[in-house]
Amino acid sequence: ETTEELASATSALYSSALHVPNTTHKCTPLDPDSEGELVALEEIRERSSNTDIGPHCATNLPSYFRSHTELAEMHDLLDFDAGVRVAGSKFVYLKNEAALLELALVNWAMARVAKYGFKPVGPPDLARPEILRGCGFQSRDNRKQIYEVVDESLSLVGTAEIPLAGMYSHTILAQDRVPLKMVAFGRCFRREAHAAQRSLYRLHQFSKVEMFVICKPEDDDKYFQEIVDIEQSLLRELEIPHRVLEMPASELGAPAHRKQDIEAWMPSKGEFGEVTSASTCTDYQSRRLNIRYKSEEGENLFV
Repeated sequence: ETTEELASATSALYSSALHVPNTTHKCTPLDPDSEGELVALEEIRERSSNTDIGPHCATNLPSYFRSHTELAEMHDLLDFDAGVRVAGSKFVYLKNEAALLELALVNWAMARVAKYGFKPVGPPDLARPEILRGCGFQSRDNRKQIYEVVDESLSLVGTAEIPLAGMYSHTILAQDRVPLKMVAFGRCFRREAHAAQRSLYRLHQFSKVEMFVICKPEDDDKYFQEIVDIEQSLLRELEIPHRVLEMPASELGAPAHRKQDIEAWMPSKGEFGEVTSASTCTDYQSRRLNIRYKSEEGENLFV
């Protein structure tokens, strides 16, 4: 009886521990009302017309500026009505050049990131509950966020971070395999609630190129900054004005120790909108997924 009680208590303790969030970085703002502290702001001058297209000219946009939905309707690039009929609101069909553009951008981003030593990976778009939990995503508690497969112990993932982390669960990596840098293309599925509108922003299904690094604890900040630098370099190459924000603790998910959002300037909306982000999770996920590396002293340490 005592053994059974101990097992029950241990199980309850472990279940409760899974809900404890990560610690926060010294650079993370603690003000719950903060929208993030500005780290960097980059404005771009349009080469073809020598026109400023950054946020400072929001009230003086050239007459030829159009939103992406206006351009799509002009050139038959998107079909929101068909998306609603087939899958519901916040789904869309990409058509003609838009379908080709998505593939081109994914291939371009994968190739660019691979030049920095990231190994390309094509992961599954579904994962088991234990992998989601190990990454800090509680599938049963976040039904409003996660799509689950009926009668299967599987969920559609909201980010390739999940299958990339799960790829090395219960693994001890050799010393010379760390750091392990990966870049993956995946379809992401999120049930997050947003006002239904004809826009490509905040869809329930979207494509994403994900950078993921498994490293030694002492190199955490180094690779976090490398990811942010690469993200910014891609936006510069695309000539997209953007800003980098250090996100407050209230905006961090359970696994994140630190997070920076990069928001692109959207001229037709007159505001910034998040297009990418970077997080560091310390050993939060590696302890739950049991991902370790063998040190020079022969110890098996968490990454």
